[in-house]
Amino acid sequence: MIKKKIWGSMLMIALVTVLMPYASSPVLASGDTYIDLAVGGYHSMAIKTDGSLWAWGWNGLGQIGDRTITNRLTPVQIQIIEISVLLDGHPLIFDVQPRLVNNRVLVPMRTIFEDLGASVDWDNAKQTVNATKGDTVVALTIGNVSPTINGKVVTIDQPAITVNGRTLVPIRFIAESFGVEVDWDAATLTVTIKGNL
Repeated sequence: MIKKKIWGSMLMIALVTVLMPYASSPVLASGDTYIDLAVGGYHSMAIKTDGSLWAWGWNGLGQIGDRTITNRLTPVQIQIIEISVLLDGHPLIFDVQPRLVNNRVLVPMRTIFEDLGASVDWDNAKQTVNATKGDTVVALTIGNVSPTINGKVVTIDQPAITVNGRTLVPIRFIAESFGVEVDWDAATLTVTIKGNL
């Protein structure tokens, strides 16, 4: 059994059946169903004695890892996943791992654009990336579901997000914008991009 002093917004130590929507000063939490806690001001994680990982709290950018951007007031079990991306049979390497958010795979923008042969221009003030390959220009703004392809507005269901200082973009939208095929294998967590040769 461990005992820790914890505090922060939206804390719910449901694993030990203590509900604290907000605790402005440390309170003691203890229990024998978990072996460690990582507690922050906005989201928290716990490892149970069975080795499973649980998370809860603010999840606007998918930080807790439950494949959504839904805030969680109660703990949800987190599945550790690694998504692979193959471009014409070759694995791509990313400095920030791809994420599955709302059933869409997001990858670091610069890596995917450059590996697809596009030039990249980042406008920090507007939080917008412009990528050009041949006659195709794609403009995508963080948090916006209305990017443009050659000036024509299209609608996507998952906008670009920022994680650890990197902009992650929806890989299917990006690849298909440049005319290549994209396939998702949910069983192996693999994105396959073909036709970029």
